[in-house]
Amino acid sequence: NSLLRLVEHLSLRNITLVCQDWGGVLGLTLPLDLPAGTFTNAIVMNTGLPPGRPPSKGFMQWRQFAEKATDIPVSGGIALDVGPTAMTLWDAMAYDAPFPDARFKAGVHQFPLLVAITPEIDGAALTRPAAKWWRESFTGKAFVAVGVRDRVVGVKQMQAVRDLLFDKCSPPLFCVEEGGYFVQEYGEEIAMRAMEHLFEFKPSSRL
Repeated sequence: NSLLRLVEHLSLRNITLVCQDWGGVLGLTLPLDLPAGTFTNAIVMNTGLPPGRPPSKGFMQWRQFAEKATDIPVSGGIALDVGPTAMTLWDAMAYDAPFPDARFKAGVHQFPLLVAITPEIDGAALTRPAAKWWRESFTGKAFVAVGVRDRVVGVKQMQAVRDLLFDKCSPPLFCVEEGGYFVQEYGEEIAMRAMEHLFEFKPSSRL
C-alpha cells in the first residue's frame, strides 16, 4: 500500500518500472490498483510473481539458510553471487554499511520467508490477476534480463517470466553470463540494451 500511495501522491504517469528481487514481487502487482497508462515500460531482472509454489531448489536452499543462520554476511553473499570482477572492496563496505551487526538484519532473515511459496501466504492471491494484467492489458514495451549464474531465479525462471508475461512486447531474454542474482552489478550493459529497445536510444548518441 505504501508504494501505491506514493505513486498516487506524486500523480505519476508513464512510469518505466525497473524491478529486481522484491522490486518485482511487489512492483509487478501495482498495476492492478492504478489507472490505465500509469506504466508504459518495464525492465525486469531476476524476479517474478511468486506462483504459490517453490520457484526453484536454489530458492528453497536460500530460504532455509536465512531461517536458520544466526547471522548473514551481506557483502560476502553478494560477492559470491556477482563474481570477483564486478565488486570492489568499496562496494562490499557499502553493502555492509546498513548492517553493523546481526541486530540490523531482521529484514534480511525475514524477506525470504515472506515469498508466496504456498497459496496460503499473503500475496499469493495477487499473482494470477497481476500476471494476467501484464499479459493481456499492458500495451507498452518490456525488457527482461537474467544473471545466468543465479541459482535462485535463474534462466529457466526468467525465460518463463518473459514468455508468460511479456512475449508480445519484449525481445529475447537478455542473458548476462557472468551475472548472478544481483545482476544490477552489471547494470550498465543491461541499461544500454534496454534503452535501445524501449526508447530507440543508441550508445553512440550518449552526450
